[in-house]
Amino acid sequence: MIASKFSILLVGAVVCLFTLSGRADQQSAAAQGAPTQDNQVIEQVGDPSNGFTLTTRFDKAVFKNGEPIKVAFRLKNLRPTLEYFSRSGYGQDFGLKVTTADGKLVPLTQYGRIIYDSPGIGSSITIKMKPGDKVSATLYVNRIYDMSEGGKYNITVSTRAPKSGTVVTSKTTSVIVTFDG
Repeated sequence: MIASKFSILLVGAVVCLFTLSGRADQQSAAAQGAPTQDNQVIEQVGDPSNGFTLTTRFDKAVFKNGEPIKVAFRLKNLRPTLEYFSRSGYGQDFGLKVTTADGKLVPLTQYGRIIYDSPGIGSSITIKMKPGDKVSATLYVNRIYDMSEGGKYNITVSTRAPKSGTVVTSKTTSVIVTFDG
């Protein structure tokens, strides 16, 4: 059941933002972060932090160079109280950390530098989160980070919990970028 839906276009990178309630989380091998095939969905639920969890979902584990690497994520309110989540602009509410297999930080693209160096881009919206509600969004990781080299990349999403400002972090997901013949 969709409680309410908010659509926002923030510099073309956020696909959607909405709250969900009353939907049970599905469990599978992919939900445990253990895909068995290159094209299998990877969904991981982060550890609870200050009354919230952050879940990430990738359509697959292996991408061809230049192919969009999309991460969908959702923040879930585990608290027994109504909480307010304020979206103040792209890049300020949900953060991405992308590293190479050896732990080196991946540089931002020109677009990524504009986003993270420009505070307050886009609209501001406050969302009511009842107990169990989720705030969801989607980002194209390789539009923000330069993932043009083949290899393994580790991606982590984070945000700040409403009121307390405590950082809520997803589990790190590894994806592979390959080149055609």
